[in-house]
Amino acid sequence: DNISQTKYASDLLVLANRYDVADLKALCTQTLAQNLTVQNAASVLTIADSCHAKDLKRCVLHFISENIKTIREESEEYAQLDANLMREILETVVDMHPRKRQRHSLTLMSGRDRFLASTPMSQSLTSPDETGLRSASLGAPKTSMHGSMANAVTTAG
Repeated sequence: DNISQTKYASDLLVLANRYDVADLKALCTQTLAQNLTVQNAASVLTIADSCHAKDLKRCVLHFISENIKTIREESEEYAQLDANLMREILETVVDMHPRKRQRHSLTLMSGRDRFLASTPMSQSLTSPDETGLRSASLGAPKTSMHGSMANAVTTAG
């Protein structure tokens, strides 16, 4: 089943990376990409990052970005991702949705989890609230479920 294949491919990828077995690494990354799900995407991203599997990592980042709302709701591993991987996910989401980037800009405030979204560019820039800051919520991007992105992974990175 998919869970077993993913577990074995993950374990083998770690070994293939450690012993520099390129063909096995390529096979493992292909298998992981083919078995990518909302539930395992965060753990596969962590493994791809630690094993320097660049193509697999790019594939998983794209998959997570396309399914971010569902993954945030259904994946326990997503909340355990380190800050660097979370930053890469955010960058991928922004890059994949350029229209949203034009409408909103993100400003990093004190604290790693505090972001403010500016108001749409069409509004006047001279009307901040009484604190001098604009307040707007940063909504999650609309997502849709897409098929496997396994075709995007052709070789181990």
